[in-house]
Amino acid sequence: MDLNDTDIRERMLDKHPIIIKQYTVITPMIKDAYSMIREMVWLRHTGLFMYATPRMGKSRCALAVMELLVAEFPDKYPAYHIADSNRMASFTRDLVVSLKLVKKDRESYSLMIEKIILHVRSQLSKIGGNHFVLIIDEMQQLTLENYETLLVIHNRLTAEGISMTTVGFGQPTILKRRSLLITMKAYNLVARFLSEAIQFDGCLSSECFMNILFQFDHEKQYPVDSGWSYTRFFLPKAFAAGFRLSTQHERIWHLLEIRVGESFLPSVPLEYIFRIVEASLVYGRKHDGTEFTLSDDAINSALDRSNIYEYMELIKGIEIE
Repeated sequence: MDLNDTDIRERMLDKHPIIIKQYTVITPMIKDAYSMIREMVWLRHTGLFMYATPRMGKSRCALAVMELLVAEFPDKYPAYHIADSNRMASFTRDLVVSLKLVKKDRESYSLMIEKIILHVRSQLSKIGGNHFVLIIDEMQQLTLENYETLLVIHNRLTAEGISMTTVGFGQPTILKRRSLLITMKAYNLVARFLSEAIQFDGCLSSECFMNILFQFDHEKQYPVDSGWSYTRFFLPKAFAAGFRLSTQHERIWHLLEIRVGESFLPSVPLEYIFRIVEASLVYGRKHDGTEFTLSDDAINSALDRSNIYEYMELIKGIEIE
């Protein structure tokens, strides 16, 4: 397969990680978060949580943490679960689904707990480990009853000789939920799951942006291990001539400051930053050539396609009100 052939790359486009939104960039913020989380996981702390305002990359961080844990600790079994705010939803049933277990229409609570315990024990037996790490996204949605269920699972696994660490990711309202549990004297739940808090720094900087672009240039590859970075895949002729997104970071950052406002730029959700990079590559591919460069018009077009301006105007309006 010759990836220098434009027709071949175009046929592969629909499955490119950028198009299907299935790729992970390890930002400096994620690296910092993981360095703290992995230490607590390594020491087998029972629970910790990370919190930040919405849209600051918590979910990306949660998924990245799971990938990094798998790579660094092959004898630990990490699983990812998204908490549901729907009061009618069953936390235990949802957890069964997150673990990809067969779910029947009607199952008793005790049967579902037993199913979870057997699954965790089986997975750890396959890898020769005894440590289960449950990563919960949107943890601020959990209720007292949900934490009690987690406690049951934790205690059951402990009785089986299996350690369990719960790593939560949530919005700042999780701090209010913790305070509520304290007022209810649920000290055992707080101690087990909510005693260790980490504030997630999702703030964007010029250096962080350059780091993101560098990964598109050199580290993220499609197909995997092909030597074709994302930048090279979309702009092979320009790439061969020396073009790199990371060398354009100051110009892109400058136009971001103009369009968004320097004071607001650090609080831009990472989702919009990735949209800008994606648009620059996807729409830039039509103009690939040895003389290719990102013009101001091309950068502004990528900014428009990201809808970052509309989002920030909305946020500014809310803050003014």
